[in-house]
Amino acid sequence: MISDQFKGIMKNGIVVFAVPVFIVAFEGPPAWAGSNTALVGTWSGEFAGDPFQLILNADGTGQMDGPIQWQVRGKKLVITEDDGSTAYNFALKGSKMTVSGGDLEEPLTLTRIGGAGKPASPPVAQAPAGKPSRASSAQFLAGQYSAYSGHSTYSGSYSSEKRGALCSNGLFQLNSETSSSGSSGMAGVQGGNSGRWTAEGNELRGTLILQFSNGQQQRIPYETSMNPKDRSYYGPAVKFDGTLYQRTGDGSCR
Repeated sequence: MISDQFKGIMKNGIVVFAVPVFIVAFEGPPAWAGSNTALVGTWSGEFAGDPFQLILNADGTGQMDGPIQWQVRGKKLVITEDDGSTAYNFALKGSKMTVSGGDLEEPLTLTRIGGAGKPASPPVAQAPAGKPSRASSAQFLAGQYSAYSGHSTYSGSYSSEKRGALCSNGLFQLNSETSSSGSSGMAGVQGGNSGRWTAEGNELRGTLILQFSNGQQQRIPYETSMNPKDRSYYGPAVKFDGTLYQRTGDGSCR
């Protein structure tokens, strides 16, 4: 359940326990069943002092450090990654879930921050595990964003605001505004651009593809912030090319 950088703190006895779990996982694909839906959602917490996010989809797929498959077997949450499967104890109480056992030395408490459990719809065709999916990434990224930076000193001040709208209809609008003031007076610059957009990746990271009206194309890496403090009413903040943008609206672009 945790990335390689944390596996050094696993208990010595975990190897013995992991073998039967690995074998059981290959009995068949994760079950798509109503009994799993109580855990469906996006879960956030802190592991070893770092933000941690777990996404459990209703069809048995999900995201952690990368694509996963998951299912509930009795009282166990079984998570399958590329290198095998691990079974965890879990206790669900309201919007909180406590996960323990498996490769964890101590219990991990997660808070549901989105996608409350609901009946699953029939499975639909999805991109193979580990492959980018334009449909899912575009649906996740659709929304309105804003990033602000500024500073002031005894001699003047500077501020910059960047706004972007990634509309659900595939159109985008970018706007920026900078202003500065000092002993020589005040100055301001505004700019904007538009076109069509798509995306490749998943809800954690990927590439935003902008096709400008003049025919030029730009590919911008993105990564979702897992810090709960960066989350707004409209969802988690996203880093585009290293700059953190807060969500300020949905993809309807009204």
